Amino acid sequence: MKTPTLHSVLQDCYQLKLEDLKYLKDAIDVLIEAEEKRLSELEADSDWEDKREEKMAATGARGSRGYIESKTIKGCGPYAYLRFRKGGTHHSFYLGKLKP
Repeated sequence: MKTPTLHSVLQDCYQLKLEDLKYLKDAIDVLIEAEEKRLSELEADSDWEDKREEKMAATGARGSRGYIESKTIKGCGPYAYLRFRKGGTHHSFYLGKLKP
């Protein structure tokens, strides 16, 4: 399986309809927020602050658009799932193995 590059992803996106591009934009915004959160948690000193941020992201507090959920299935994983709401509908996408 070939690893996608930014260029190949942009080429694929160019083929999408406007509605799908907007949907993709929302999903990418959630991925960016989750990655920023993950990186900031690596630098955090306090367990209390980490738990507070996790709860806020999971409940949609402070304007969070969504979150990445970690799931272990039948002892395997953890696997990452992108979860967010748009237009009153909950969306969920499997992303792959959780980043270390």
